Amino acid sequence: MRVTFNAVSGQLNAINAAASELTKAQTQVSTGRRVQAPSDDPSAVQSIVGDQADLGAIDNYSEAADNAGSRLAMADNLLTAIVDKISQALTTATAMHGDTANTASRTAAYETVVGLRDSILGDVNTKFRGTYLFSGSQALTRPYAQIAGVWIYQGDTTAVGVDIGQSRSVTTAIDGAGLAQGSDPRDLFTVLDDLAAHIVAVDNDGVTNDIAALERAFSRATAVQSRIGADQRKIWDGQDQLTKLKQAALTQLSKDRDANMAEAITRMSQADTTYRAALGAVGTANRASLLDYIK
Repeated sequence: MRVTFNAVSGQLNAINAAASELTKAQTQVSTGRRVQAPSDDPSAVQSIVGDQADLGAIDNYSEAADNAGSRLAMADNLLTAIVDKISQALTTATAMHGDTANTASRTAAYETVVGLRDSILGDVNTKFRGTYLFSGSQALTRPYAQIAGVWIYQGDTTAVGVDIGQSRSVTTAIDGAGLAQGSDPRDLFTVLDDLAAHIVAVDNDGVTNDIAALERAFSRATAVQSRIGADQRKIWDGQDQLTKLKQAALTQLSKDRDANMAEAITRMSQADTTYRAALGAVGTANRASLLDYIK
């Protein structure tokens, strides 16, 4: 019997090709992915890279939005407390205006105002996750301190924004000086110090000026809180949008990368049949019998 080299080589090539297709089909079924290597579908691989980049950007925006949301929630709570304490100071000042309050009442009012000052100072100097909320961009510097008897703002007025989506950002660093003083000649802490002294001294003109200053401080605090509320709503809206964008990106990634399981199983079955047929054909073609040798 004569079996040529070309015939054997062709048969082996057929087996190898069938085995390769079977392995590829089996891999698709086991992994659920149509594209395993760039050579499988170069254009799809390029799309997959883009899909994954989109998902990475969306995840980064989501993380930034979560962090910004937590920071703004803390600032909002603090501002609620500050507004309440300014209101208490106004109530105390109004009650002490005039000449009817006795010394004991004025002493108690003095202590109340000083306590409110200290409490508001604690709110303004609050840290969140290791950084100050009301120092502008100087997040590691305590906003307010009393130096040589004078209240000094140690932060800056720089607004620091965080991107929470494409063309969407929120401000997470708050200007403490804008909150406590704005364009007024006195900051809130100095006003409260003066109010305490004016109450004890029965200085009604001074108390009147302090009440006006507290009302302006109240307006500043509520304005800052309103801006924070607007940024919080922007975060909530943005998170809904990011959720939809992520779902769309995942759907596109699946379309570009994942296998149609019904089709993959059919191809695997066909590849298995082809492989077995190739093996059988080679075995039949090369089976030698006694008659083959005596020809």
